[in-house]
Amino acid sequence: MERSVESKLTIYFDEPFWVGVFEELDGDKLSVCKVTLGAEPTDAEIYDYILKHYYRLRFSVPVKTEIKKKADTPKRRQRNARKQLENTGVGTKSQQALQKQYEENKTERKIKNREQRAAVRAETAKAQRKAQRTLGGEKMPKEINPKESSRATAYELWMKARNPMVTLFKTLDVTDLLTVSKNMKLKFNMLICYCIAKAAVNVEEFYTLPVGEKLIQYDTFAVSTIVNNKCGGINFCDIPYAEDLEAFNQHYLENTSWVTEHCDNKDLSSNSMVIGTSAIIETELDGIVGMNTGIFNNPFISWGRYRKKDLRYELPISFQFHHTQMDGSHAGRFLENLQKEINAM
Repeated sequence: MERSVESKLTIYFDEPFWVGVFEELDGDKLSVCKVTLGAEPTDAEIYDYILKHYYRLRFSVPVKTEIKKKADTPKRRQRNARKQLENTGVGTKSQQALQKQYEENKTERKIKNREQRAAVRAETAKAQRKAQRTLGGEKMPKEINPKESSRATAYELWMKARNPMVTLFKTLDVTDLLTVSKNMKLKFNMLICYCIAKAAVNVEEFYTLPVGEKLIQYDTFAVSTIVNNKCGGINFCDIPYAEDLEAFNQHYLENTSWVTEHCDNKDLSSNSMVIGTSAIIETELDGIVGMNTGIFNNPFISWGRYRKKDLRYELPISFQFHHTQMDGSHAGRFLENLQKEINAM
C-alpha cells in the first residue's frame, strides 16, 4: 500500500521572537513541532536549518484530523496563497497538537522534578548522618592537609606559581535556554547561573579551594552574579545553590533585590565555595582573560551578549580556574556538563 507524508512549515512573529511550526500529515494523523527562530530568518537560513536540524525535531503525539479533498483549481490556489499571506499562526488542529505536547512535557517535568527532589532529600539525609565539623548546626568549611588530598601534586606545583590561573574558552548553544526564559518568563542570567551550579555539583574538585596558602574544603557552594544597584554602582551577589529550579530562582530574586536596594554585597564565601560570574551584555565577546591577584582564587565564568548563527543562539564563555583546585580534564568535564544541563532545560 502506497503511503505519503506531507510536511509544512509556518513561520510567524510571536513577540519577541520569530517562531516556526513544522507540521507532518501522515494519512489523517497530524504531528507538530514548534521551534524558536529568533530574529526574522532569511530563505537561505530556513533552508539551512531544515537540512541541519529537521531530523532532530521532536514532534508531538499525532492527533486525528479530518481530510477534505477539494478540486485543485487556479482560483482555489490563488485563495489559498492569499490566506497564507494573511494568516499569522497555525490551524486549530496544530494548536491542539502543540497543547497536547506541552501538557505531556509539563507532566514529564513534574515527574522529573519530583524524582530530583526525592533524590536530594535522600542525599541530604545521608550527609546529615555523617560526622561533620559544624558551628551552631551549620556546615562549615575546614582546612585540609594538601599532602593527604587528591590535589597534593597540584598544590606543590601551582600553589606558589607566579600565574597559577588557567582560562578555557567554549562556545555554548543557548537556544533552548532562551526558549525556556521566554516561555517561563524567567531571567536568562538566572537560568545560566543555575546551569553553572548544576554542572559543577558533580565535579568533586569544585568543593576544594586554595585560600591564601591553605587548602579549604567546602560542603556547599554558591554562584555569584554582578548586580547594578540603585546608587548607580555595582555589587556582587552570591546565590546559594538549590537543586530545585524554583527554589534557586527564589534565592536569586530575593538576594539580587536586596543587593539592589541596599547597595551592598551579598557574601556567602565564609560558608560556601563561590563560583564567580560576570555578564557583559553590552556587546558580543569572543573571550575574556582575567587577572591573577593572589586574593580571589575562585573559579570565574564570563560572557558577553549571545549571538545568532544558523537560526541557533550561541554564547562564547571564558572559564578561569586555579590550577591547584583542578586540572584541565576536570574543567573540560565541567564545561561538557554545562552544555548538557542547558540542553536538558
